[in-house]
Amino acid sequence: MVRVKRLEEMLKYIETNGSVSLDELCEVFQISKNTARRDIDEVLKTGTIKKIYGGVSFITPEIKEPPRTSYSLRSADNMAEKRAIARLAAEQIEDGDSIFVDAGTTTGSLVEFIKDKKELTVVTNNLDFIIQALPYKNIRIIVFGGILERDIMSFSALDEIGAEMLKNYNFKKGFFSATGVTVEYGAMNSRLAETACKSTAANWAQIRYLLVDHSKFGRVTIKSYAPLNTFDYLITDRLPDKEITGAYQDDRHKILIAGRSE
Repeated sequence: MVRVKRLEEMLKYIETNGSVSLDELCEVFQISKNTARRDIDEVLKTGTIKKIYGGVSFITPEIKEPPRTSYSLRSADNMAEKRAIARLAAEQIEDGDSIFVDAGTTTGSLVEFIKDKKELTVVTNNLDFIIQALPYKNIRIIVFGGILERDIMSFSALDEIGAEMLKNYNFKKGFFSATGVTVEYGAMNSRLAETACKSTAANWAQIRYLLVDHSKFGRVTIKSYAPLNTFDYLITDRLPDKEITGAYQDDRHKILIAGRSE
């Protein structure tokens, strides 16, 4: 079983059983204790489980603890790089465009650089973007319904049917974030609740931009939402490794780096 699939199944198993031991996870998923510990460390990032003596336990909504990394702390990570990426992404947006803006700290930085654009329509679930854009009447905002995820400043679809509602809107360009990017697993996300929206929007946008800083390359997180070749443009702050750049060698795909392009 590939790791991304195993992490997803492991989270479901823990949720179903409430609490499980390390030995039980090793037996169920046929992995070593060292591998199980690494997997648990990754699943912990979802904020839905916690470590207990000898194993892990699912956190019920009534006792759910804040995730290890809050939105404000993530915003502070690589702040200069994220602003540079957002500035370059904003250069791809033209007056009159209809766009989708994904949840995320980098995409949330777009407002500063598009506030003077004319007659923009933005479909988004990014609460930080919405708050920043409130003063600018030239930015028309369409928010699709769902559950408010306070810790990540976004709305998540209630179910896959909710995510399908995105198809009611036509947006020319989509700007997406990811918590991990590899050629094998594509663009990934740490929050399962967000992936349905991301996947639907990525398939629906006419032109797709993936906005990630260098720290996301080579990182595997719990859920893939789109293959890497889904995105026409990869906008980042550093040239990625040869494996990723090799996937962007054809005429359709292009890597844009803050300050220059490859």
